[in-house]
Formats: sequence, structure tokens, C-alpha cells
Amino acid sequence: MKNWHKLQDRILLLLTKVVGEKFFKTSIETADFEDHIAAVDFDLPDITGLGEHHLKVQSLQGQVETSFKVLKWTGPEAPTVIYHQGGAEIPYYYTAARMYPEDMETPYNVIAVRAPFQQTHKEMKVAFRHLSNYLTMMAIPVVMTEKLITSASLKGGVKIVSGYSLGGFVTNRHHMMYDTAEAYVPFMAGTCHGDIFLTTVPASKIAVAQPDYIRQKLNFDAEWQKKKHPNVFPVLGEKDLLNKLEMQLPSYGDMPVDIWEGAHMYGVIRPHLIREKIEYHLKECSSPSA
Repeated sequence: MKNWHKLQDRILLLLTKVVGEKFFKTSIETADFEDHIAAVDFDLPDITGLGEHHLKVQSLQGQVETSFKVLKWTGPEAPTVIYHQGGAEIPYYYTAARMYPEDMETPYNVIAVRAPFQQTHKEMKVAFRHLSNYLTMMAIPVVMTEKLITSASLKGGVKIVSGYSLGGFVTNRHHMMYDTAEAYVPFMAGTCHGDIFLTTVPASKIAVAQPDYIRQKLNFDAEWQKKKHPNVFPVLGEKDLLNKLEMQLPSYGDMPVDIWEGAHMYGVIRPHLIREKIEYHLKECSSPSA
């Protein structure tokens, strides 16, 4: 069983190399993440119930499309879970919908957020030839999270932000940029985002040839060490071959981190564990003594 965990990741990495292109093969020139955040502009629609919303967003890369889906709706005063997809998770609400199936009653609102350029593998392959598109892809869900948290549609109840892999990095980025949610639960991610393209995920020759630049644009571990993070509750995989434990655990500094026994996909095939972890912290920060 232990070897099976690693085998799953090896298969995933092999598929990435065989099916996909190397990341950032055309260009790595890009503005800093904060500039991408500042350029994001769109209006959030009112949320009144279940359903999917498709949005056009202005960014440094021009107009791009994104979406979010309300999977559970209790009302504007209820606590809300905002969940971010993993990279190449199609549809983007695949894990969230298995965490919260239609026939499950819950006292929470649950909203799944799609990152741009993630509707099809072909779209991803073309978009991520450019590092600038990749940063845009992260900046937009970060800003959308902030608009959701501060919207009149979700004016009451605590907010918890979570996500898996790519979604975990987005979760941590929102915490660093805004920190307006009561709790953050990033899964299988850390703060050394750029290092995965220099170690496990295939990046282009021009990217690998400039590792310091890639780290500068994607890592935020140095900034992370300057703050306290009492409302962040990370989860990493002991046998994760993509976002490796030995890379991402030190990136969190001395803060507590849960270590699951499995590899990168451990939680994806056990969505109930993701839900239980999120709801534990949601209930904790919803209690009168919190």
C-alpha cells in the first residue's frame, strides 16, 4: 500500500511529461505577483442560491474568463467554504462536489472557484507557455476570493478558504495578500511554488536556466517567514512526489503542519478527509469561544 501511494504520483508525473508541454517554453518574462493582483478587475454577481457563474475578467494579460459554482447554499448569514481547484482538475469542482455531494445536507455555503486557463488540457498547454499567464491564473482566484469574502451576498458567518495543490498555493497567496478569512486550509502546497518547476514538474530550458528568476516570481517563503499565521492549517503528504515534503515543509517555517501518510493524490481520492479537515477548523472558528 505504501508503494502504491508513490506509484500514483509517478504515473501522474509520467503523464505530465508525456501528454503535456514543458511549462513556460515561450517566455518567462512577467510582472511581479502584486502587479498581477492590482490589474485584476471585474464585478462579482449577486449570489442568491445554487448555480454556476461565468465571468469575464480584466488582467495584465487582457480579458480572460473564469467561473465559480455555488455547490451548497444556506444563506448570506451562513458560514462559507471557498474551495480552489487543483491544477488540471477538470471540471474544477470535481473534488469539491465529491466532498459535498448533492444529497448531503450542510449548514454551510460551499463555493468552488475555477482558475483561468483550466477548462481544457489544450487551453492549459497553450496558456502556460508563458509564465505571465500562469501568474494571471493565480492572481484572479485570489482576487475573486477577496470579492466573495467581502460581498453583500456573504455578509454573515465565518469564511474559510481552502484548496488542493495549485488551490493550496492560491489559498496561501490570499492569506498573504489579504488575510480576511477566519481560517485557511491549504492541502499539498507550501510557499516554494517556483521550486516545483525546477525539481518535479517539467519546465522549459529557458526556465530551468534561470532558477533564481523563477523562484523570485513564484516563491513567497521569505515573505511568509516575516508573519505569524495562527489561522493557517496546512496539510502535506509524507510521500508526495510533486510538492515534496522536504521542500514545502521547511517553507512553512516553524508553524504546525499536518502530515498525511500518503502521496500527492491521497486526499483527492479521499475527499471525505478534506471535508473533515476543513469542517474541523470551520466549526472551531465558528464557536462562541473562538
